[in-house]
Amino acid sequence: MRILTYKRTHTGDPNEDGVFGINDCMGQVRDLEYEAVIGIGGIGSEARKHRIDGKITWVGIAPSKHVGDWASPLVTFKHFLLFDAGGPTLASLAPNLARRMYEGKVRYLLTGYTLEEQADAQAVVNWVITATQGVQGKKAKMHKGYKIRCISQSSKCAENKNITEKKLPGMKRCE
Repeated sequence: MRILTYKRTHTGDPNEDGVFGINDCMGQVRDLEYEAVIGIGGIGSEARKHRIDGKITWVGIAPSKHVGDWASPLVTFKHFLLFDAGGPTLASLAPNLARRMYEGKVRYLLTGYTLEEQADAQAVVNWVITATQGVQGKKAKMHKGYKIRCISQSSKCAENKNITEKKLPGMKRCE
């Protein structure tokens, strides 16, 4: 499976509806061909400010690309989980991938995974597929009570009771 793993510095893109590129983040990278995306928090000051440092912040599987307001497409997913600051650390679920992304100072990875890193990335994707199986209109069951927003098979799942609804600002270009 072609999995894009990339570092985020902030939250808000993708939004709670699972639209990747709503603020034009990762513009040309969204154009690449992949079957799944793992968004992870970086480890710099901006990521720390948003409390996403070192965490798996979102995962999308089975993308569909759509024309939007930007040069690069908007991307939605058949399966989508948004954790933001409530996600598990990458190192806890994918230690080899975490080492590569953080010690190797990699911004994004699509090709060139070692066998161990690819296995880690696939394990994260499999974890999400399992969590979103049959959740249409139901809560996704995640261990350790992670705060999530889940969309599966084009239907929104009930939210984890720990999530508070918040209005997102209008579309704006990501800086």
